[in-house]
Amino acid sequence: MGTPGKPEGPETLRLMIDLRLSLQIAGSFQGNFCDIPYIPPSQIAQQGDGDIRLVITALDGANNFVPVDLSAATDLTILFKKPDLTTQSFVATLTTNGKDGKLSYNLNASDLDQAGYYSVQGNFSIASVPKSTILGSFKVAENIVIEE
Repeated sequence: MGTPGKPEGPETLRLMIDLRLSLQIAGSFQGNFCDIPYIPPSQIAQQGDGDIRLVITALDGANNFVPVDLSAATDLTILFKKPDLTTQSFVATLTTNGKDGKLSYNLNASDLDQAGYYSVQGNFSIASVPKSTILGSFKVAENIVIEE
């Protein structure tokens, strides 16, 4: 994993860009939407781009939206639904020690092969109990094509 906005390694000099989504773990909504810090409803990536790290922060809505401690979590996955409704499941990794609630997956160019809205959901198990976040979304914009 790279650091956002910095080259990933001296050999490749690849730039890692993050798409960040903060999502409540599924269940009844607790709290008041006015109490939640502003989170943009959608972020944008370009069709066919790679080296984009999808980062989901799992939040505990029953506990003032603090990050869920994922340090002991297992079965980390990110579910992904493309604009044509095809789905994929990616094995996710923790971005740090897990206490920040962040799980991530590095997207490849082929993962963003369609323009439109993508839905994502984080999944994991804590003490053998499966947990899921609510759905998040981001947009993939078309590229300009020059006809010759």
